[in-house]
Formats: sequence, structure tokens, C-alpha cells
Amino acid sequence: MKILKNYIEKLNKISVFLYGYFILGALLSIFIGSNSKLSFLPILSFILFLIIFTFSETKFSLTEDFSVTKCIYFLSFINIFIFLTGKIENESQFFLTLKNYIGFNSKIIFLIINGLIIILSFNKKIKILTIAYLIVFILFSLIVPFLYPDPFIDLFIILKQSINDLLHLKNPYERVYTDIYNGTYNYAYGKQDIKLVYWPINIYLLTPFQVFFGDLRYGNIFYLISGCLILFFGLKKDLKILSISILLVFTCPYTFYMIKYAWIDSLSFPFFCLFFISIIYRKKALGFIFLGIIMSMKLYFLPLLPLVVLYYHKEFSIGDYFKYMSLTFLSFFICFLPFLIIDNKSLLYSIDYFNISNPRYDALSITGYLFKKGINISDFANYLILAVLGIIYFMFYKNKSYTPFSLIKYFILLLFIIFILSKQAFGNYYYNIILLSICYIVIYIFTFKEKSKILSHGV
Repeated sequence: MKILKNYIEKLNKISVFLYGYFILGALLSIFIGSNSKLSFLPILSFILFLIIFTFSETKFSLTEDFSVTKCIYFLSFINIFIFLTGKIENESQFFLTLKNYIGFNSKIIFLIINGLIIILSFNKKIKILTIAYLIVFILFSLIVPFLYPDPFIDLFIILKQSINDLLHLKNPYERVYTDIYNGTYNYAYGKQDIKLVYWPINIYLLTPFQVFFGDLRYGNIFYLISGCLILFFGLKKDLKILSISILLVFTCPYTFYMIKYAWIDSLSFPFFCLFFISIIYRKKALGFIFLGIIMSMKLYFLPLLPLVVLYYHKEFSIGDYFKYMSLTFLSFFICFLPFLIIDNKSLLYSIDYFNISNPRYDALSITGYLFKKGINISDFANYLILAVLGIIYFMFYKNKSYTPFSLIKYFILLLFIIFILSKQAFGNYYYNIILLSICYIVIYIFTFKEKSKILSHGV
């Protein structure tokens, strides 16, 4: 009983890591990021995830002997196994597609090596094999744009054309696109015009990669790698930090889908990393600037601001709040230029487009599932989201310790509530939680190694 109790305590201490990263990544891989079979199982799984995560512990002991690092390496190979045998690889036919270029199907080779490494549990005798295997697998993500030059998704078409419009000094928000799904989702969007509904900063960030590399999805890869490098340079240039960051990002099975379909949620990763590095080193001005950039990327990032305001409520005066929040709003509005001046109606349309739409049947949300059953709780869900966010803000305010760990946890909790109650929420939405969990894990490892004072607002 004592051994079991100790194990449970240790498991609880890394629950944010386990449930925020690995289990959520596995769930997204199992359901391929949507509720395509319109069953209750995905919804139940995500509700259980939310409950467990809400009561997970974020206070760590800096003397515990439980090796989180070894656990990360082990789970990385479990992640690879999930990719090799799961729906994402089967749907994409990755190894069959790769076969066209290398001449043989290498899937069985990777399955054997992966199983061997898991069984031997990182025996030192196969260390070189392990490193080589990981490098090759990570390189798979880098060649996704090459293997899949024309993914069938409206997002890719819209982003690509919007960048071309921008380069030719045309307003990308004025173009109306053909429905490539032939009316499949008309029930959801009410036959509205299909236009660019993503905010400008996302287009700006992807444009160089469309221009210089011919495929905007190299931008998705770049910003994921950039996040890892920011954590590396920001946390004392520790190679262990870099290797773990890259492992966590590129062995997550759903990262493959994020790159293949050009989902823009991955673009926020380096800015979250910059934000938390600023928090750790008490660079408040930079932190609020990066927060403004994050908020300009997606509508559902806006509710993060009150959490940051509460984070500093014990040390900020009214003057401090005015100064730093002015920086946030300044960076936020700059990211919308020039469209904030020349075409603010299109920016409002990007909000109205989703506001007046119906829930999606295949959404990984309670609202979407109930809509399939003929129950539309959209309006009620919006009010419920506001009420629950108020509760989350109050919980955070009453929290006894204000640390980067607790801030990340409440970021995740807030976003998860929004997603699970939204009219549409798919794997790319929940991928934000995976990225935030990676920030959490890496900062924890840095803290553990340095035995610093990071747990009380600094290093």
C-alpha cells in the first residue's frame, strides 16, 4: 500500500504533463481531431480529461527522485507507436506515400526498432540507435509539405490565396471562395460567403515561407522549432531542454496533422514561449507585448488577459496596470494594421461568421454533440462559458501561489472550457493545450535542474 501511495503521489505531481500532453495527444490521434462518428465517447473522454486536469497538482518538490525526463523519453516512443499503428498514419498513408520516393515501405522497420527500444528501456548499448531513430522520425515532419503538396482542406487554399493577394497589394478579405466541400457544411455556416476569417498576423507570419519556400506550411514547422529554440536560449542554453522540447513537439502524433493541413494554431507556440520566458525573468513589459501578439492570433486567446492581470495583482499599482496593459493593447492593434484602418468591417465579419453559425456535428464539444441530437444550446453555452470563466478567474485570484506553473495551468483550464462548450472545436484547437503543456514540462525540468527560485516569480 505504501508503494502504491508513493506512486500515486508522484503520478499526481506530473499529472499536468501526463494529461495535458500525452493523454490529450493520444485522444486527438484516436479520434483524428474530430467526432466524425458523432458518438458520445470522444465527448466523455474530453470531459474526464477536464475533470482530472482541474484537480491535478502544480506544486513540485525539487528533491523528488522520480525521473520525469526518463518518463518523457519513454512516452515519446509510445507516441511514435501510436502514430505508426493509429488512424493518423492510416488516413494519410504516410509510409506508402514515402515509398514512392525511397522505393520500399519502411513502416515495419520502424515498428521493430520502436518496439525494441521500448522493451530494452533505453539500454545504453542501443543509445546511438535510439538517437538516430528519433532524428529520422522527427525528419518525417519536415518533409510533410513535400509529400503532400495539395492537402484537401479549405484552410490551405484560403491561406495560400490570401498571401498571393497580399503580395499583389489586394485586400485578401474581399475575396469569396468556392465551397470545396460542395455544401457539406452549409448547415453550420448558413450559406454565408466563404472568406478569409483569420486575423492578419497569421497571414503575415506565413507569407515569407510561401514566397521563399513555395509552401506556407514550412512556416508551421519553423514556428514549432522556433518555440523549442526560444526555450533553449531562454533557459540557459541547456541542450537537454532543447532535445526534450523537440521530442515533445515532433513525436506528438497530432503534430503531423497540424503541419499537413496548415492549421495556424501552431504559430502561437514561439510567442507563448517568449511570454513565459518573460514571466520567469520578470521582464514585464516584454511579457505584456507578447501577450498582445498572442491575443491578436485567435479570438479565444482574448480571455487570457484577465488571468495575467490577476497574476500581478499583489504587486501592481493602478499606474503599473495602465502602463503594461497599454503595451498589450498597442501590440494587439498593431498586429491588425493596416486592415484595422482600411477594412475594419472584414475583421468584424471574421467574428460574425462564427457568431451566427450553427454548431458543427463533428465538433469535439458538448454543444456540437447535442446539436446532432436536435438540441441547440449555442446561446446558453455562450453564457455558460462566461460564467465558468468568471469562476476560473475567481479560483485563480484565491490561489495561494502565483507561479508560472499555476498560470499555465489556468491558461489550459480556461481554453479547455471554451473549447468543450464551443460550437466548433477540433484537434487544432486542443493542440494549443498540448503546446502549453510542453511549456509547462520544460519549465519544470529547468526548475528541477537549477533548483532556483522560479516558484516565486523569478529565477
